[in-house]
Amino acid sequence: MNGNELGLRPLRHFADFSGRSSRGELFYFFALIWVISLPLAALDLILPPHSSNWAGLGVFVLLACPLLAMFVRRLHDVGWSGWWILFLLPAMGLGVWNEVQRLLQPLVYPPPRFPLPLSVELLLAGLALAIALLLLREPNPQANRYGPNPRYGPVGESA
Repeated sequence: MNGNELGLRPLRHFADFSGRSSRGELFYFFALIWVISLPLAALDLILPPHSSNWAGLGVFVLLACPLLAMFVRRLHDVGWSGWWILFLLPAMGLGVWNEVQRLLQPLVYPPPRFPLPLSVELLLAGLALAIALLLLREPNPQANRYGPNPRYGPVGESA
């Protein structure tokens, strides 16, 4: 598979939480998200303050399901259950909540945030870091209980 196919595969399999995904798919999908986000950031410099950030938040919400499905398949690739991704949901939800509050009150400084104790914020950050490290781990080259290795397996089935 080339980079274009790997980057667009999470969009084609946006609700497929089974099988495995390669690290290349993860990197190319993040590159695609980055390419989508750059024009939105440039627009933010041209338009009135915070007007294009709503578009950025909309892009994130639209890409949340493909992103989570790809994370689950990536965890499957390293041999872990996809249920571990549930630890990311509170952090993602909290980030969306804080961004919406910031967009609703653009001239307030410091921006409004959901008040959490420091220990809870550190716990969420630690869990997110642990999941990120799992997503970047080297996969097992052999087939596991989630299917064949997507790098060597048949394209289009479990890959």
